[in-house]
Amino acid sequence: LTDIILRESERLNRTVSDFLTYARPAPHAPTQFDLKRAISEAVTLLRNSPEVGPAHTILESYPEQACTFWGDQNQVRQIFWNLARNGLQAMPEGGRLEVRIERDPDGYRLVVADEGIGIPADQIERLFEPFSSQKQGGVGLGMAIVYSFVREHDGRISVESKVGEGTQVVVSLPQTSPPPPARTRLESEMAGRDLSMVKE
Repeated sequence: LTDIILRESERLNRTVSDFLTYARPAPHAPTQFDLKRAISEAVTLLRNSPEVGPAHTILESYPEQACTFWGDQNQVRQIFWNLARNGLQAMPEGGRLEVRIERDPDGYRLVVADEGIGIPADQIERLFEPFSSQKQGGVGLGMAIVYSFVREHDGRISVESKVGEGTQVVVSLPQTSPPPPARTRLESEMAGRDLSMVKE
């Protein structure tokens, strides 16, 4: 009975968290961070979560060098977490979950692939719509949140799936530059003056 209560409490907590994230998301707060390290740390947490069973295997593949990226680290972690959870839930009897970061000319690609039950073609078309989940006990906000955060980064997301074979989700995150530092009040005042009139 205690195990059931704990399981249901965790499920309700995730449901409420998804509602709050979708209905009242935190402001987009980009900073410069190492995308490779952020995803690697998230995978470490995932390995130690109840989502991962003894029959699950998680494989990671990253570029050798650091992946410096300008974006909202919390949102990127949430993108990964939602995709990884979906992949694990699609493999209730176990299977392999692949997590990859790949470089491309515009930035980076985050790839999450599973060997699960797959998604029918008609459901893929509605995958990012809120409350469209076909999973028992799901509310259908996880992928809607992913789509919203990917758009915040001017990115793209694509899904390839075959029923009975698995699903691969590719999130393309374009590399952008941080904005120039704001001028101080003194710098702004000096910029408005004719410096040729300033005497030593």
